[in-house]
Amino acid sequence: MKFVTFRVPDGQAKPGLVMAGECEVLDLLAASDGEIATILQVVEGGEPMLSRIRDLAASPDKQYIVALDGLRLEAPLRPVQLRSFSVYALHLERSFRAVAKHHWSTLKSLVFKMAVKIPPKQFFERPVYYKGTVTNIAGPHDDIIRPPYGEKLDYELELAVIIGKKGKAISRADAYDHVFGYLIYNDVSAREQLFDEVGPMSAGPAKGKDFDNSNIIGPWLVTSDEVPDPMNLKARVLVNGEVRGESSTSMMSHSIADIIAYTSTGETLYPGEMIATGAMPYCCGIEDWRFLSDGDEVELQIDGIGRMKNRVVPS
Repeated sequence: MKFVTFRVPDGQAKPGLVMAGECEVLDLLAASDGEIATILQVVEGGEPMLSRIRDLAASPDKQYIVALDGLRLEAPLRPVQLRSFSVYALHLERSFRAVAKHHWSTLKSLVFKMAVKIPPKQFFERPVYYKGTVTNIAGPHDDIIRPPYGEKLDYELELAVIIGKKGKAISRADAYDHVFGYLIYNDVSAREQLFDEVGPMSAGPAKGKDFDNSNIIGPWLVTSDEVPDPMNLKARVLVNGEVRGESSTSMMSHSIADIIAYTSTGETLYPGEMIATGAMPYCCGIEDWRFLSDGDEVELQIDGIGRMKNRVVPS
């Protein structure tokens, strides 16, 4: 199943189920007589809620069906927590080389190249992440708003996981039982700010990641049963119709099961939490030192998950 949140002309946001053919949406709020008000409620409801929705979709009243074309889609849900991982070694290697070449002094660049010719061994020992802000969540039709310090504004194509089942100390073998579904994540980044924030005295990214509409998700939330192998999904980025990069989730250095097992160590995961798996190699501008200009349209695609397009606007 594919779930969306859409906005109707009167301004009300409603949960919806994308029907077969992806041309129509079942208004779940109306079809359930107000029982289902948000997609987060669907995630938290688990299998009993999904069974209820299957019954509603089996013989829907036509008055509750709306055409998908022309609907304004919002972020499918507002996650209760956001963890953003980095698990692609090649992305780090390409990014570090680009920074060394374009940003630092010649001496520092030479030292940097020698020090991080490949990601350090600690990168391969366990997945690393930082915690993002869920107040900056935006949807597939929202603009990318350049912050005042966003000279080098960048996109990052990521696969995001939505947790659907509470758990702690989750084993790798059981990890996928705790996944509700997947969506596309554009981790919009202000690189110039990040250059100043990430260093020996840093506690992690801050304003380089945290600004309005910096966490874009969509276009819909795809349930895990429709994604039989999330570790082998092809993806691509287009800017103004030009293919900027192609990649695959098969290039992860740590699997989704590894990530979930590590995250749940000593900590309970709850339905509605979002785990972003990190920027895919070739699918962010910093690797080729190509950043976004005002008016650019950024389209992110992951096979089996969907596509979304957002436009860059000035602050």
